Amino acid sequence: MNSSPATPREWFEAALALPRAERAAWLAAQCRDEAQRAEVLRLLAADDGDEHVLDEPFDQLLGRVGEVAAPPPALPHGTTVGDYTLIERLGEGGYSVVYRAEREQAGVRQVVALKLLHRGLHTPDEQRRFRDERRALAQLRHPGIARLIEGGVTSAGMPYIALELVEGEPITDYARTHKLDLHARLRLFVAVCHAVEAAHRALIVHRDLKPSNVLVTRDGEVKLLDFGIAKLLDAGDDATRTQRQALTPAYAAPEQFALGQVTTATDVYALGVLLGELVTGQRRAPGDTHTPSSRVGADTDEALLPAPARVVRRQLRGDLDNIVLKATAAEPERRYASAGAFADDVERHLAGHPVQAHPPSRWYRARKFITRHRGGVAGSALFVLSILAALAVALWQAQRAEVETRRAQVQARRAEAVQAFLGDVFRANSRNQPNAAKARRTTARELLDLGAQRIDGAMADVPEAKLSVLQLFAQLYDDLELADEALRVRRQAVELARHVYGPASPEVAAELVRLGNAMQSSRATGEERKAVLDEAGGILDRLGDVDSPTRGAWLRREAEYWWNHDPQRAYDYAQRAVRLFDAKPPSADLADSLLSAGIQALQLHRPTEASAAFARAIEIARVVPEAAPNAVKYHAYLGEAQSRQLDLAGAERSLRTAWTMAKRDSGEEHIDVLQTQLRLGDLLCEMGRTQEGLELLRGAKQLAIKLRGADDPFHTRAALSVLGRCEAGAGDLGAAIADAQAATAIDRSHHPGSLDLALRLEREAAVLVELGRFAPAQAELDEAAALRLQAKQPRDGEAFAGNLRLQATLALARGDLAAARERFDGLPAEANDAPPTFDRFDRHLLAAEIALAAHDAATAASEAHAVAQAIARSGQGDALVPWSARAALDAGRAAGTRTRP
Repeated sequence: MNSSPATPREWFEAALALPRAERAAWLAAQCRDEAQRAEVLRLLAADDGDEHVLDEPFDQLLGRVGEVAAPPPALPHGTTVGDYTLIERLGEGGYSVVYRAEREQAGVRQVVALKLLHRGLHTPDEQRRFRDERRALAQLRHPGIARLIEGGVTSAGMPYIALELVEGEPITDYARTHKLDLHARLRLFVAVCHAVEAAHRALIVHRDLKPSNVLVTRDGEVKLLDFGIAKLLDAGDDATRTQRQALTPAYAAPEQFALGQVTTATDVYALGVLLGELVTGQRRAPGDTHTPSSRVGADTDEALLPAPARVVRRQLRGDLDNIVLKATAAEPERRYASAGAFADDVERHLAGHPVQAHPPSRWYRARKFITRHRGGVAGSALFVLSILAALAVALWQAQRAEVETRRAQVQARRAEAVQAFLGDVFRANSRNQPNAAKARRTTARELLDLGAQRIDGAMADVPEAKLSVLQLFAQLYDDLELADEALRVRRQAVELARHVYGPASPEVAAELVRLGNAMQSSRATGEERKAVLDEAGGILDRLGDVDSPTRGAWLRREAEYWWNHDPQRAYDYAQRAVRLFDAKPPSADLADSLLSAGIQALQLHRPTEASAAFARAIEIARVVPEAAPNAVKYHAYLGEAQSRQLDLAGAERSLRTAWTMAKRDSGEEHIDVLQTQLRLGDLLCEMGRTQEGLELLRGAKQLAIKLRGADDPFHTRAALSVLGRCEAGAGDLGAAIADAQAATAIDRSHHPGSLDLALRLEREAAVLVELGRFAPAQAELDEAAALRLQAKQPRDGEAFAGNLRLQATLALARGDLAAARERFDGLPAEANDAPPTFDRFDRHLLAAEIALAAHDAATAASEAHAVAQAIARSGQGDALVPWSARAALDAGRAAGTRTRP
């Protein structure tokens, strides 16, 4: 809140932000000007009576506190005003009543909108001024402005004006009901600006532009109402003008509140507010200086928007944000010089040209150049835009010819090389081919593959430009979730960066980090990945780089690598990345580092800490647009952490949010959809909603195979493993063992010696125990245990507990009670106040089964009862039916053992 408001508007807005009961006392203490204080109190009192008061003209608000005379009573049908006969009342505004009226002249019937102004004009001087203004307005001719036909004053001194009757909707309603996209909304707005500019050239200012005064007809034509009508109210003396300015506060410029000079800049301000409302679907609050893109949030009603919220934020960010901010600057001189200049800037944005509202920047102009020249293949706009970025790099540098002629010649050669390369690629899609129809059906992916193939022998004499193209190709493959293709191009980029910048340069370190990231979900081996990250870290160390974004990205990549080999070390790296980016403004890098830290916390069985990290990442994604695309992952991992804490309702809510976001933002067939569907299906199986869970998991398996292939080492492997576990719980052991073994085989091939393989072996062993295949189950559990020890997971730690429980279960199934007890006794001690989890339930029920095998009915009953009580206390009995059933079964068996003779 502004601590020292200077105008009635500022005092009014400051007081409005306070609770009603505190406003008067605050004004008495802060506002020393008694007249201002009294005016603000009157406005606040009027505002309290109607929550929509700011939608009304300012003079109507003042009228409520006694400064405007009461409007005249409604006139009956058939009343004659001048040459017009009133037909029906259409509405009432702050300063007039509007009727549908008609007149007949020479056999021609004319229907008009007749406005009877509330304020009378009684003196000859007032009436003369009114007639002068009316004549000026009648000469205003523009197809986008509702024409003033004539005006006059009744014998009672009541002024009236006859206007062209427009049948249409307010521009904001029209955009919503016709579902106009952003481009169409901007085109409508440009037409509004041109109409306003025409009036300004005629020296007429509107003064009260707002959606209800900007109608769109059934044919999509813009019509502005009430142009210059506001000035008719000011036709009297100066005192009258001071008291009766016609304006609507939400759209009024600061100078109108301050009773300052009204100029064309006043209309420019209102146009800026109108543009913001048109593109965001919501009107800004008075005094709000936030950008339009920041006002579009996840909770914004998308029915009001030209596209999904995520898309609209991206479309508004940059040019349109700057355009609106320039138009609505508090100082008139900082706004657009005219409505025409405003329209020109919007048209420059539509055409992809640099806009005046954006601070001058060579990089900005180059980016706009790229946008203007997108073309070629329908459906491959992203590919074209990215390729042209490489061309732009060369062209930007060519502009330096004025300073360095020799360098300009070099850059020109680079530009020619990129142009030649682009031409070669796009000829694959031209009609000048033996099979032109097939060429025109070339997809973006096919063009991308073609470009990636041809880049090898291209641009040898312009390596910097070639490196830019390779980086863009790799990013496109990443966006398409084509990990192996991205990996191949990243390798090329690293080698080229070594050649261009030298082997120990920061550019090479950055390319190596990107290569390490590409390796994560590809078929690259762990040894290859470690070597790449070690080299990148060594370069950064020698450069003394400790806090650059490249160092932060390297820390995240290290965390991801060590996840499979040393979880505590992985967690330490992730925490270092969080601290690095936490020292800077909130960013997508910070959100992704929190995601990494949360994942490592889950690996270390710290779900509460993980939940906090994921929740914070979600909050950052709400305010940092660059982080928003990863919000799906943040919600999905939050759901996983919540399920570990037995917050099953919260977990399902988070996972369904992630699943819905993924499908909305990326379509039904995308990796994000696969990952969120997989987690949701797994949770439903744990909760006993087996058929629902199986349906989701089977769909995820098919989607993974379709998107990544049957032997994909990341997504398909995960889908097979989770599905196998759910199938085992449902009793379909044949399907379960097939899927579990397929997942294990993938990890043996791609992740040997890893914790991923250990988990896969344990899940397969669990199914083998159910099938009675004890020997292979024991072998797999022993191999998994060795892998966990190799990864520095101690036998008495939480991470090892799952393996020991399975070892005990296997020994019990074999009838080896002593071995079962030995394995069970090796489990880490359990704190008395530890929260309930699936693992704790499993541990207590295993203890009950061991006790039953030893004919210790009392211990078995106690352990089963502990699970039943924990479920009851959780209040989630409906979601824990499988566990309740197991506890009841063990309790029943214990009771039977006690009663058996």
